Amino acid sequence: TGELVRCANEYIDSTSSPPWTSFYDVRDESPENTKERLGKDRKRVDIVCTLTGIKPRSRMRFEAKRLKRPDFSVGKYVGKEGLGEFIAGNYAAGDDTAGMLGYVQSEDCDYWARKISDNLKKRKKEVGLIEGGQWQEARVDGIDRCYKTRHDRPRIKRELLVYHLLLALHKTT
Repeated sequence: TGELVRCANEYIDSTSSPPWTSFYDVRDESPENTKERLGKDRKRVDIVCTLTGIKPRSRMRFEAKRLKRPDFSVGKYVGKEGLGEFIAGNYAAGDDTAGMLGYVQSEDCDYWARKISDNLKKRKKEVGLIEGGQWQEARVDGIDRCYKTRHDRPRIKRELLVYHLLLALHKTT
């Protein structure tokens, strides 16, 4: 995650990057403000991208999980330490959109997309999947392996659109 943030900021700071990139700020391990946790006890979302050229500033929060072991990784990705932080309102409580990053470290992206999709179907109620919000491909220009889901967050009475981006960190055959 730190390397991803470093590379994003290098790109933003590069004189060869498009002018619009100067309006973005990317940070990692960003503390989330909630009523339940204050100061050093605050939970930290992995990455926050902030659009600084407008007010109020717009933010996109990402939680990242390694996808390495089929018996363990999907549970973490979908569970309370991953997607569950958004569902519970611990992350992005005031937002309508968030992101999950899956760092693919074994198998390939298609394999993990199936595993995550199957797990979400099994845990539909637990993860608050809403009607029509099931796992589906998200067509985003220039980005492969991007999916989206839509969730109800009853605790904070706000729906959430989640983009899931699977990043292959190893060479696939």
